[in-house]
Amino acid sequence: MLKKIKFIFLGLIFYLNFNNCILSNYLSDQETQNYRNKCYLLFGHLIASDLLTLNYEINKIKILGSKSIKNIKAQSGLGVAFNLGGAVFSPGYVKLLLHIACQEGTRNFGVNRLVLGSQAVDWVIPALSSFYLGYKEYKISKNAAQIAQYNKEIKRDLSSIKRNQFIWLGLNKLAPYVGYFLVRKFYDDVDLIDLFTTKFKNNQGRPLQVFEVLKALSGASEALRGFFRTRTELGNSLNYKKSELKNIKQF
Repeated sequence: MLKKIKFIFLGLIFYLNFNNCILSNYLSDQETQNYRNKCYLLFGHLIASDLLTLNYEINKIKILGSKSIKNIKAQSGLGVAFNLGGAVFSPGYVKLLLHIACQEGTRNFGVNRLVLGSQAVDWVIPALSSFYLGYKEYKISKNAAQIAQYNKEIKRDLSSIKRNQFIWLGLNKLAPYVGYFLVRKFYDDVDLIDLFTTKFKNNQGRPLQVFEVLKALSGASEALRGFFRTRTELGNSLNYKKSELKNIKQF
């Protein structure tokens, strides 16, 4: 039940992200400013979304090299549900994206193409990645005993890989927000405390464009990180001494 609520909440976050973050200068100055101000709501929603996923990703990194069948099964089972949930949500919003891209009266196509293109990447790549990672998590869950025995017998030490994964994850999550702040700081000279309350002055929406582009790049980077994480977790366990792994004890 809690997992379903989490997925529904994420879906609402993504919907608000989609509806509120298309920049269009064909509106009047007041309308444009009001439109941009709505985007401040986006950051609170995205931060909440990142925090929800961050706990899952941290636990998946911690489990690398584990010798506990129970822990591997628990995290990979959660991974199947988590990734399939993400894959189910994304395609529906791609349709919404196409609808917005074709809406009548959008004359500033240069700006919209940048934002919409970035959002498309930020939806499509994670969706495809979720299907792939969901399958890999299923494979890990199915072979948890063999993976645990493999880790134990060869005494796998993945400390450096875990450190790199944590750093990679942190950069992916922080990059869009840092990029947004730096651009706003450059154009509007705002302090961190006023970042989400001070109106745009001289930047014509550039911070939001930068945010969308970096969000798309970080999403693609996250997909790549997930690929390397699952590959590392499996290692060569499926081909390691198959004849000697018939009588594995649960530990």
